[in-house]
Amino acid sequence: MVTIKESFFFIFVMIIIAMFTIAFLLPQLPDLSGLEVEVKSHATISHVNDAEIVRNCLSRNTYKLFQNPLTNRIARICQVDNNTWGIQIVERINGKSEEVTSFLKNKMSKYEDIVRYLNNRGYILK
Repeated sequence: MVTIKESFFFIFVMIIIAMFTIAFLLPQLPDLSGLEVEVKSHATISHVNDAEIVRNCLSRNTYKLFQNPLTNRIARICQVDNNTWGIQIVERINGKSEEVTSFLKNKMSKYEDIVRYLNNRGYILK
């Protein structure tokens, strides 16, 4: 008969194995911080001025890159000013970096707020 303690240990070991498997088997995406990104329509239509502000900010400096392991998309972030962060979502299609969307997060002044926002959407620091 298996005890509760043995069951929890087995589950813990399986979780650790799964985490290592995911970490080592995920495709390694290239660094998109310096690449030219093709502009897509959603960002331009839905976030007209914001998208352009984010693109200009990223052309000067990319602060951090986050990766979504489920979608293989990259979130590029930059700090536009003391109270505003810009986020650009990029994916690789046929060897090209294509913008999915770009937008501003005006109500998130702290880096930790942006990290939490991206983590809640499945992105992890690259």
